[in-house]
Amino acid sequence: MLKVFANLVSIIFHPLYILTYAYGLLLLVNPFQFANYTKTEQGIFFISMVMISAVIPIIGVLMMRFLGLINGLEMKNRRDRIGPFIIIGICYLWLTVNFINSNQISDFLTSFMLGATISLFVGFVINVFEKISLHTIGMGGLLAGYIILINKYSYGSISFVWSGTEYNIHLMLIFVLLLLISGLVATARLILGAHIPREVYGGFLVGLVGQVIAMRIIF
Repeated sequence: MLKVFANLVSIIFHPLYILTYAYGLLLLVNPFQFANYTKTEQGIFFISMVMISAVIPIIGVLMMRFLGLINGLEMKNRRDRIGPFIIIGICYLWLTVNFINSNQISDFLTSFMLGATISLFVGFVINVFEKISLHTIGMGGLLAGYIILINKYSYGSISFVWSGTEYNIHLMLIFVLLLLISGLVATARLILGAHIPREVYGGFLVGLVGQVIAMRIIF
């Protein structure tokens, strides 16, 4: 039962979904970043982003598995990760270049995308020598990205109306929730035996550092 739960956590917070979660956090914290977009334009942007950052890499990995180029979707050994790293890296580079060259995309998303790309390629280099947790790279990046987001774009709290009543949520509560989720993801990877502790901690560090470097470049 514990392994089933750990698998579920690993799927929900798969690193390929992290950019989508970052986009959701931006909408939650400061939806005015998309004030210049119509609803249709925002929908097209979101679909395009998800297709390139998640759907295309997933299709690529599935094709590699079907062709026998990797031994399994879990990619338990370092050699199995090389092909997927390359596919994801190409997609991330494409998004990063397009985000940087566009004057309509939020600086936060541009910075986050650049940080994710930096972290991915650092992870690729580390993978030559030993495994590193891509899940915790993603969560470390998301945590660092959220800190950057609330420091540069937030108004201190999130307001929403439910059943005619207005509620306010302090942004630090979301930070605590992300911190707990990060710990849950790391624990899940250890429970499944996918990584040892230093690979998990190393992943968090790489994700955090990648976002800090990107922030210094973009802002």
